[in-house]
Amino acid sequence: MKKNIVILGSNSELSITIIDFFKKYNNKYNIVGITYDGSEDNLDLFLKQIKEINPKSIYVDKKEDFDLIQAKEISDNQNLFYGDDSFIKFLKSTEIDIVVSSLRGSSSIKKILSSIYEYKDITLLNSSPILYSGQVIVQEAKSKGVSLNICTYPIYSLAQFLRSRKIEDIYSLHFFSSKHKEETKNKDLDPDDYDNYLKFVKKYNSINKTKVLYEAFLTYYLYNIPINKINFYEQSKSLISIAVQFKDGSNLLNTTNKDIENIFNYFFLDSDLLTKQNIPIYETLTISICKINLDDYKLLKLGVNALERKGSTPILFYITLDKLIEMIYGKTLKKGTDVSKVIEEIINDKEIYNKKLDLGSIYALEKRISDRLNEKYSNLKPKKWNKRL
Repeated sequence: MKKNIVILGSNSELSITIIDFFKKYNNKYNIVGITYDGSEDNLDLFLKQIKEINPKSIYVDKKEDFDLIQAKEISDNQNLFYGDDSFIKFLKSTEIDIVVSSLRGSSSIKKILSSIYEYKDITLLNSSPILYSGQVIVQEAKSKGVSLNICTYPIYSLAQFLRSRKIEDIYSLHFFSSKHKEETKNKDLDPDDYDNYLKFVKKYNSINKTKVLYEAFLTYYLYNIPINKINFYEQSKSLISIAVQFKDGSNLLNTTNKDIENIFNYFFLDSDLLTKQNIPIYETLTISICKINLDDYKLLKLGVNALERKGSTPILFYITLDKLIEMIYGKTLKKGTDVSKVIEEIINDKEIYNKKLDLGSIYALEKRISDRLNEKYSNLKPKKWNKRL
């Protein structure tokens, strides 16, 4: 029997990839609903998807997008929704087995939680909602008995390992990053060198080692593995993704795999239907591996400290850095601003820290951080209101 799929943010690059995957296995999956991610600003592509996929239900956030889509003569058998208040109606408008989301940022959390409250299994193509919300989404999924999957290579690999081993058996966990040249590491990234924001974010996080740090955050949120069991390594060539040492002395590691379809196979196809992957044979391979010195990477060290402190501190770290990177890309951050010092200031500010973790408190944290950054570190001048009528 076919499973019905809804894709949140179907117009994003990641969603386009998984749509192709579901088309390939159209004997198993049927896309019954899609939503528009306005941050991508490609409504023409979304309109094309509506015609090609012919989903039963369609959702957009804004009224102007709703009006434009409606004017394109939506067929009688399709339901079109807009606005936060209609998202639950969108979810209830058709039978859904799995919700797949590529949405990022705090605005995605409410939609993902709404899907969980409707008892829909969730697969996240983007880990940002978990990093923004900490254990909120994870705990809600567990309480509702909903399956939650995150499509990152290390998390996918760890999920594979834990099919035959237990979390309690893990002695240590090792994440691997590629080594960058010194001139690359010490160079300020120029936003003009990148044709979109997400590519800039990816490069920034790779150079500063926050990419492997976020895998540690996810591991803690999903499996409650503490930071004192986690190590970070640099490798001269991108070969190893993750390695796990177990208490009995055995080790498992997974090589870096750039074929995201392998992850889709794992999460969406039955294990007995998985095709065997061609594993490259390395006749001669020279690779150097060394443990990362946290003192060489200020952001990584701050992030490790944030995870040691637990609570909302890792969330403060992630939201602050995410917004600072956005300001760097948009060229609104004051010149000379030390990103690591700004983050340190915020994660140590007791007025911003919040012990309570729920949707409302996360939005409150985000607002406090945004206000602080805009007030102290933005080069944009505040608007002057004209008092004359």
